[in-house]
Amino acid sequence: YAAPRYTEAKLDAFCAELFRDIDTDAVDFVDNYDGEMKEPTLLPTTYPNILVSANTGIAVGMASNFCGFNLAEVCRTTIELIKNPEHDIISTLPAPDFTTGGDLIYDEAEMRAIYRTGRGSFKVRAKWAYNKKDNLIEITEIPYTTTIEAIIDKIAELVKNGKVREIADVRDETDLSGLKIAIDLKRGTDPEKLMAKLMKMTTLQDSFSCNFNVLIAGMPRVLGVAELLDEWTAWRTECVRRRVFFDLNKKKDKLHLLLGLRKILLDIDKAIKIIRETEEDANVIPNLMEGFGIDKIQAEFIADIRLRNINKEYILKRTQETEALENEIKKLEEIVKSKAKIRNIIIKELEQITPSARYCGAYVDKLLELSRRYRLQKLFREALDGNFAGLPMEELIGKIECMNSVVADDNDQRSSTMTDLLTDFYGRMGTERQYLDWGFDELNRYVKVNPKHYVVVGARPSAGKTAFALQVA
Repeated sequence: YAAPRYTEAKLDAFCAELFRDIDTDAVDFVDNYDGEMKEPTLLPTTYPNILVSANTGIAVGMASNFCGFNLAEVCRTTIELIKNPEHDIISTLPAPDFTTGGDLIYDEAEMRAIYRTGRGSFKVRAKWAYNKKDNLIEITEIPYTTTIEAIIDKIAELVKNGKVREIADVRDETDLSGLKIAIDLKRGTDPEKLMAKLMKMTTLQDSFSCNFNVLIAGMPRVLGVAELLDEWTAWRTECVRRRVFFDLNKKKDKLHLLLGLRKILLDIDKAIKIIRETEEDANVIPNLMEGFGIDKIQAEFIADIRLRNINKEYILKRTQETEALENEIKKLEEIVKSKAKIRNIIIKELEQITPSARYCGAYVDKLLELSRRYRLQKLFREALDGNFAGLPMEELIGKIECMNSVVADDNDQRSSTMTDLLTDFYGRMGTERQYLDWGFDELNRYVKVNPKHYVVVGARPSAGKTAFALQVA
C-alpha cells in the first residue's frame, strides 16, 4: 500500500466540520484494512455533505451519481425541514451548484421530480463570451461532466473532419486566474451560430443524470432530497446524542474524583499520615480507601496529587467546581433524554456554518470570475483573503460600514457611506441583461452576481479610495 507521504494532504480549515466530533464517540469505529488501527465507519459531519459534494459511485449491479448543491442552501433547507417537514424544498434549494460553473438549463417540473424520486437529468451548458477585438471566443465555465481536454479534442476532430469550418485555432489558456478555452474564429464567422453548433456537437452542453442511490443500514436505496435529509437528520441526531452522552460521562467521572477529594478536605493531616506511614507503595491506595471510605479511582487520584497541592486552598478551590459540574450534568442529562433539544443543537450548528458559506464556494468563484473580467481581482482578493476572511455576514457588513469609505461617481463627486451606496444600488437594480450591457465604469461601481446574491463595489483608484461590500438577499 502507499506510504503516508503519498496519501497525506493538507486540509482547509473548513474541513474541521467533517471531523469535529471524531474524538467524542459520535460514530462507530472498526478495524482498518490491515487491522493495525481503527477507522470511523462514517465521518461525523455537521452538515449534509452527501448533497454538498458531488459524488459518483460504481458497484456490481448498481451505481450512484450525486450532483453538488450550494452549502448555505443545503444548510438552510435542512433547518427548514427540521422545523417543518412539509417545507417546499425548491424554495430554499432551487437547483444544483457545480464547482466548475456553467449555466443550468432550468426546468422546475424536472427539478421537482428529481428532488422527489432521486432520479432524473438536467442539462448544463458552458459559459462563453465573444472578444470582438481579437475575434475569438473565450469559454470560462464548462459542465461538470466534461473536461477541457475532451472539449478541445472533440472540436479538433470536428475541424479535421470538415464538420466545422469557422474555427482557425483552439487552445487551452487556463492559468492561475482560472479556466479558459480560446477559440480563434475565421473572418466573417457569426459567434452565436458557431456556439449553437458546438453546443450540439460537443460536451459544451451536457446532461447530468442523477441517481441518488445510498446505503441505509447496509441496504441500497434510491432516495429523494427530502428523504436524504430526513435520514441525515436522524443519523446526526444519534451522533449528537452520543457526543452529549460522552461529555456527560466525562463530567460524571470528574465529579466522582472531586467528591473523593472533598472527603480528604475534612482531614488533610490524616491523608498525609496514611501515605507517610504506609511502608509499601502498593498499600497506599488500599489504605486511603479504607481511611476515607472512597473507591480505588478516587484514591488513585488523591495519591497522584503533587505534595505542594495537598493544602486547603487547592483542595477547596477544586471542590468548589462540584456545584457547577452538577448543574452541567443535569443539563446534559436533560438533552440526552430530549429529541427536541438535540434537534435544536443540530439547527444551531447548521446556522453557524451558514453565514460563512454565504460568501464561499460557487458565489466566490463567480465573484472572482467577474473580478478577473473587469480588472478588480486585487480588490476582491484583499477583501476575501485578508481581514474580512471568515467573518460572519453581519459582522462583515458592519466592519465595512464602519469604514465610512468615500465612494465617488464619475459624474457626481458627492461622498457617501456604504449604507448610502447599498441603498442607491437597490434603487437601481434591474434585469441581469441590463447589468451585462453596462460599461466598465458602471461595472466598477455595481456588479450583480446572481439574482439572489449581490456584490456591491465602489472604487476610485485614482484617488486611492476603495470600498467593498457583500450583501446577501
